[in-house]
Amino acid sequence: MSLLLRLSNLKRSPRMAGIRKYTNLLYYDPGFVNIDTKNFDVIEVDGCRFKVTDQVNAIQRVNGNDWFDRVKRTDVVVDIGANIGAMTIPFAKAAKKVYAVEPLFYDDLGDNIELNGLHNVDIIPMGVGKLGRQTIEFSSKSAVVSIVSFAYLRELVKEPIDFLKMDGEGCEWDIRPEELKGIRELRIEFHIQRDNVHECRQKYDEYMSWMKTEGYEVKATDEDAGPNPYFIGHPEVRASMR
Repeated sequence: MSLLLRLSNLKRSPRMAGIRKYTNLLYYDPGFVNIDTKNFDVIEVDGCRFKVTDQVNAIQRVNGNDWFDRVKRTDVVVDIGANIGAMTIPFAKAAKKVYAVEPLFYDDLGDNIELNGLHNVDIIPMGVGKLGRQTIEFSSKSAVVSIVSFAYLRELVKEPIDFLKMDGEGCEWDIRPEELKGIRELRIEFHIQRDNVHECRQKYDEYMSWMKTEGYEVKATDEDAGPNPYFIGHPEVRASMR
């Protein structure tokens, strides 16, 4: 069991109930609310409905979120790292077809697709990156999952991809930028790895150079379109074909 999962279980244990009360007071923020998932079945955000699970904090606003900009009704969208569908659901309401790639939370994702009455989403219960089977841990789940290449994923989709959202917890480093050729819209969250900063920076720069060469208009969290060599975090990049 991972350290994160052990700490998560400890936090929810009855022994911590008294401490939680004081912690909540100490870090009180009127814009942030802790909820007991046993008290809620469904939450709705900007017209999208989700079953309440321990992943509910992944839900995002659609209105005013530029990750959803420029989705067309005729688009084929691929959502890598779909989780419970925080972006898959609104994508499916706006686009023709969505392929949701999710190796761990695909059951919850399927429930939310059904909850929203959507019939234009295919779930691909795999990871993307280096070929083979790997143990993947994220939040409350851990499993041995099949990992496929991005090239193979494009074969599974069997139609041109118009819009790609990628938040695969580091899978971007196993994908060559040129494999994304022909995709009109790219929304990528890069995960700079603490023990591999220099190599991540080099690969990140390769992505930026390729995007600009291909004629994308690139917007990044950093005004120079790249983290400095000591940066640890998740820079987000939005790239649109001019």
